[in-house]
Amino acid sequence: MNVYEFAGRYLQPYARKGDEIIPKLCPFCKGGSSKDKETFALSTRNQTYNCKRGTCDAHGHFTELCRHFGEEADKEDNYEIFKPKKQYKKPDIEVKPATSVVEDYLALRKISKETIEAMRIGDNGKGNIIFPYYEEGELVFVKYRPARKVQKGERKSWREKGGKPIYGI
Repeated sequence: MNVYEFAGRYLQPYARKGDEIIPKLCPFCKGGSSKDKETFALSTRNQTYNCKRGTCDAHGHFTELCRHFGEEADKEDNYEIFKPKKQYKKPDIEVKPATSVVEDYLALRKISKETIEAMRIGDNGKGNIIFPYYEEGELVFVKYRPARKVQKGERKSWREKGGKPIYGI
């Protein structure tokens, strides 16, 4: 049994939040005497579970959870294979080297020419700065910004549609 099959059988009704399955009630304490809701979480990534209620404090690995309910967990270590992977669109643009207009504007923002070159910041030929994001050498996300002070009501930045989200930057 995988985490999704388990959730369908023992955690109904539940919601998905990120990589967690969060049932309305904890399957162990049922929310206690106050019927606390959404205190239990089952991680589809880490294969762990826990109840945040102090008097319950149920926690452990998915295999233990299955065992508690008389089920056997699949032998797979990574259950994410059951979740379809989102497909991202690679940006189809050419990042041209930064022009003097881009360099001058970024210098006002205390960004050096060395940083511009190291981060491969460029120009799109229309007066906009291109901030490319690479993953393992491959362009996966592009963010744009005008190379000038933005006027009131004007967009400060935008991105290429369909690119892979970048976290931690």
